[in-house]
Amino acid sequence: SRVAPSPPPPLVGDVEEGSSDAVARSTGPLAKLKRRFSHSAPLDYEKYLQFMRARLHSQAQQSQSTADKAVAVRKRAEHEANKRLQEIHHQAHTSSPAVPL
Repeated sequence: SRVAPSPPPPLVGDVEEGSSDAVARSTGPLAKLKRRFSHSAPLDYEKYLQFMRARLHSQAQQSQSTADKAVAVRKRAEHEANKRLQEIHHQAHTSSPAVPL
């Protein structure tokens, strides 16, 4: 019995982006995720990406909110400190007896 010759390996350009060959050969941060989700329906991978994007967006908003609050607290603290400093200066000038120069 004759063994049929195997087809030549596809060129990189011939491999469809979503095919399992492309997924198996791909490298980079998403490659591991792609391989993990490639056995399931492609929709699951898309859902996962949407979920991750939403989560990152939410975390970014929370970070921005926290940063905004921190800026507000710092400004308020600076304002209070400056006000207190002015009060101290004012008291020092008014309560001490005037000394002629």
